[in-house]
Amino acid sequence: MADAGSGTPSKLVTPQFLIFVIAEFCYFGAFGMTVPVLPQLIRDDLGGSSFAVGIVVGIMALSSLLIRPWITPRVVTWPANRIVFVAASIGGLSFALYALPDQVWMLGAARLVTGAAQACLLVTVIAFITGQASDENRGRAASYVSIGPYLGLGIGPVIGQPISDNFGFHAVFVVAAIITVLGALPVLFIHSEVGERSTTRAPRFHRAAVLPGVVLALGAVGAVTMSAFMPLFADETLDISPAYVFLTYSAIILTTRIVGGGLPDRFGVRVLGPIATILIIVGLLGIAAAPHPVVLYAAIVPFAVGMALQYPVLMLLAMRDITPVQRPAAIATYTMFLDVANGLGGLVAGTFAALGGYRAAFAGGAGASVIGLVLLIVLVVRPRPASRRATATADAG
Repeated sequence: MADAGSGTPSKLVTPQFLIFVIAEFCYFGAFGMTVPVLPQLIRDDLGGSSFAVGIVVGIMALSSLLIRPWITPRVVTWPANRIVFVAASIGGLSFALYALPDQVWMLGAARLVTGAAQACLLVTVIAFITGQASDENRGRAASYVSIGPYLGLGIGPVIGQPISDNFGFHAVFVVAAIITVLGALPVLFIHSEVGERSTTRAPRFHRAAVLPGVVLALGAVGAVTMSAFMPLFADETLDISPAYVFLTYSAIILTTRIVGGGLPDRFGVRVLGPIATILIIVGLLGIAAAPHPVVLYAAIVPFAVGMALQYPVLMLLAMRDITPVQRPAAIATYTMFLDVANGLGGLVAGTFAALGGYRAAFAGGAGASVIGLVLLIVLVVRPRPASRRATATADAG
């Protein structure tokens, strides 16, 4: 991949950028269509428990983790558009497979395919787009590249729920499969440069991305909890449509990423990291305590803003002082912790929900973010000794 880099934000939004973001949008829009439907399918049709819901929602993290060491070097040497199309096609097939199982474990197997495809697509798109940005705009690029996924995750449930209500679960999965493949077709018609082959072998893992990845994973436990249990919590406890809760959540994230795209570059992780994490904690506690739909929607605001800011600012820390050859490994290592959150977060959320109900699951997500906040302050934000500061970068952002 070329490491072109542009000094102005407008240069980030190229035709290639838009085509890749459309592919992301369609994939995650299709995925979002399944979000409010999947827990209901597991519980009502397949007879699964709350614990089973958490496991099936989170199991795709396993295949996503396993595929990353394989895909990372290939992002450097294979055309990005081909990787994205193949990944989207396999992901679309996995959505279609959701319509077939009559047992929970079979649905879990299909989710494993989804996880592998999603990891390949996401790492490739992020590496390509951030590779076009200058160092001064890398945080903005990280914000912009998430437009497609969050817009898709916001709109997807609004489309999926009515289809499910009128035509059943199976129709949702078939439509999701079609949308995924059609959305990826345009990438075949664009030029995607292949990275120069060099004597330096592309790494599969980037150690410096571990700390920001851990903090990201702890914050993402709340997002996993929302995906797994908001459909049931909103419907059963507050008697509202979960589709519009997800739409509100994604709309706030999308707006924050667009309007505040330059904030990570401007303020860096020492300022914005703790602020974002605190907002996540406040929002999750508000959701857990919400006695009324109005309170729930009010709590979604800080939670969504915090999620929108935390991801790009921690990515800056993960990608600090890297070469173009190292970039896919840094991105793969960093985003790998989202898979960790999906796996362990689903397990934690399912356990809390089984023991104390849906509110306890959201409170558990807040507790995970508190741990992340402590790690962030102690290991990143706290001023370093003068002897170490002299040889370190002044700010991770």
